[in-house]
Amino acid sequence: MPAVEIERLTAASPTDAWAFISNMDRWAPLLTGYQHHQTIDERHSRWTVRGELAGLSRTADFDVTITEWVEPTHVAFTLQGTDEPFAGEGAFRIAAVASGEGAADMPTNEGWWARWRARWLRWLLSRLTGRPLQHGVGGATASPVKQDTMLSCRLEINASGGSGPVMNLLLPPILTAVADDTATKIVLALNHAVSDHGDRPVIQR
Repeated sequence: MPAVEIERLTAASPTDAWAFISNMDRWAPLLTGYQHHQTIDERHSRWTVRGELAGLSRTADFDVTITEWVEPTHVAFTLQGTDEPFAGEGAFRIAAVASGEGAADMPTNEGWWARWRARWLRWLLSRLTGRPLQHGVGGATASPVKQDTMLSCRLEINASGGSGPVMNLLLPPILTAVADDTATKIVLALNHAVSDHGDRPVIQR
């Protein structure tokens, strides 16, 4: 089954990232090819998306069912084409990442690799958000540790029927482009809220 998984770091707190992801009305318009969606109940919805496959532009409807809801870290779903031979599943995961100058000095049992990874993630976050890294000056203590968020998006789709084998060969680069573009837009929206409202985004509940 063609599959793709994308990870993105955002300056939003895990709480605010979950508030954004757990309400599909907030991020649905950011989905590449999104046309509209209809909420049927708290577990079921129908989505209409438009994209290009095998050189043809086509519109497809998908029934989406939430299969797992683990607040505030994980939501999983399945999707089934209503008029196209496509079926699949996917998930969003949210994980806290320590940041701030004090993060590198936090006690850890994971050794130098965890400390190096924490420094690298802080550097990457500063590049993505445009916020400079905080340093102690004149003997001042380092900035307190805060939590940023690693957002993971996984999507698998399988085509069936007579054309299924050919479609499945064409799907991987399409899925990668869609997942990458959508995840980037979500992170930009969260980071924009951070830059507008300080270190903590104000997201309407």
